[in-house]
Amino acid sequence: MKLEKALGIWPGALLPIKQNHPMKEFMLFFIFEDLAALEKANQAEMNGGNGCFSWIEKLEGKYVGGNALRPEGKRVSGKDRVVTDRAGSEIKEMIGGYFLVKAKDLEEVTRSVQEGFWEFDSGATVEIREVMAMES
Repeated sequence: MKLEKALGIWPGALLPIKQNHPMKEFMLFFIFEDLAALEKANQAEMNGGNGCFSWIEKLEGKYVGGNALRPEGKRVSGKDRVVTDRAGSEIKEMIGGYFLVKAKDLEEVTRSVQEGFWEFDSGATVEIREVMAMES
């Protein structure tokens, strides 16, 4: 409990990590420069682009799930739990969606993103984070 408080994480969040899975899970966050870049990418996909679905096929069973995200939202932050509207026009970066994928390691999933992600030309960035599997 002291370590959790010192690290500023939710009490109970530090549980033993499962070590018995050969494939790890990774979250891919698709980040766009602004609302205009996100809308341009969405429009291209709706106008017959198939980058998303082609890449899912190339992942050969390693795709677990994912979705696009709406641009509007709220953020709750700080000890006073301040609520801020996240209107698209005010945001410097927008998370446009996410995938959950399986890979043997960070290098494998990074190569897959470099070779297959279809929106780099739209000014997109992909943030890759390993999922910490927790014991229940």
